[in-house]
Amino acid sequence: TKSLSITEHVKPEVSIYPNPTNDMVKLVGSLEELGNDTIYNSLGQNFTQLSTVIMVSNNLIIIDLSNLNSGFYYINTKTTTNKLYKQ
Repeated sequence: TKSLSITEHVKPEVSIYPNPTNDMVKLVGSLEELGNDTIYNSLGQNFTQLSTVIMVSNNLIIIDLSNLNSGFYYINTKTTTNKLYKQ
């Protein structure tokens, strides 16, 4: 007899809060998922350089967005894209 192994692929999840935010935003997820985050606006312009990572722990990154103007931004993690509103 042959056996079949079925592996369930769980989509990595990232929580971003508060959303909307004023200055600081928290990203919670696996360390592998949060490794190289980028921030874009709706036109695809990269604003990552204007943000500052304040703290990194096992599953938490805090990003200071105070240098960004108000508006919608997209935070890309390794495999997810999350929409964020900066007030």
